[in-house]
Amino acid sequence: MIARVGLLAVLAVVTLALSGCGADTFNVLEEGLQALRETNFEKAIAKFGQVIRHEPKDGSSTWLGDAYLCRGLAYARQGQYHQAIRDYDELIQLEGEHHPKSLYLVAAHNNRGWAYAGLRQYALAIRDYTIAIDKTVAREVPRWALAIALPS
Repeated sequence: MIARVGLLAVLAVVTLALSGCGADTFNVLEEGLQALRETNFEKAIAKFGQVIRHEPKDGSSTWLGDAYLCRGLAYARQGQYHQAIRDYDELIQLEGEHHPKSLYLVAAHNNRGWAYAGLRQYALAIRDYTIAIDKTVAREVPRWALAIALPS
């Protein structure tokens, strides 16, 4: 259930961003998304990695955030939480420098919270969920995630 909510949130953000990208990048991202939907995580990681390697890191790429977000999700779905956290860290750094009000920041903090929760590092998960809540108006998903991480 948790993974499904995360996947739906990522796919919603990516779908919005794909409308502005070039045909080649669109095709590679679409192949990665299809692989993610089919739970072919290795192929998804490879496709999103291809976009990450070829896109500028200066804030001018409108789809670099999608690639980091989706590759992080693919890693997390495989239980490779440390790799997922590295992708979310990179996305948070890039977006924070170039687009401090980006929805990618919300998604990256939320998803990094899920990865920390997967590692049972609940204090770090709570920190990220709280940041995600503070950065968004649509607070339902991060608040729901925070409620799960808090001790009962």
